[in-house]
Amino acid sequence: MTQMIKADPPPNLKSLKTVFVGGARLPKDVGEEFANKFDVKDLHNVYSMTEITMLATMGETETGNYHAIGKVWYGMQIKIVDIETEALLGENENGEIRVKGPFSFKGYYKKEQLSKDLIDSDGFIKTGDIGYFDENETFYMVDRIKEIIKQN
Repeated sequence: MTQMIKADPPPNLKSLKTVFVGGARLPKDVGEEFANKFDVKDLHNVYSMTEITMLATMGETETGNYHAIGKVWYGMQIKIVDIETEALLGENENGEIRVKGPFSFKGYYKKEQLSKDLIDSDGFIKTGDIGYFDENETFYMVDRIKEIIKQN
């Protein structure tokens, strides 16, 4: 998105109606600049990963809430758990995002231990992402576990 915003001349995106953004949080300034520059009215933050095979959430940015990754997508289940204890967390508590759905993968081929490390005892995929949900059951991704530096 940033490259398209900065491109000179800018790309012709007149036929573009809907944009889905995933992979990382969409910075508000980038989303707004992209939407304004290319007249995009329908911009969505989504959350997924290869092992899920489809969307886990779908967000709406017309409210200006670019940090939200959205509500749980149809047929999917999401839980937030404590990183250390794996206890289920409540609203507005940061923890690991775990996802389960009808098309989620069941494991890596001939890699049983790697599969066990990725899928919890309830069948939820451990995403390695940190997030929370609010009182409206809107989910937010705030960080990646691998990017957190622990200091003792």
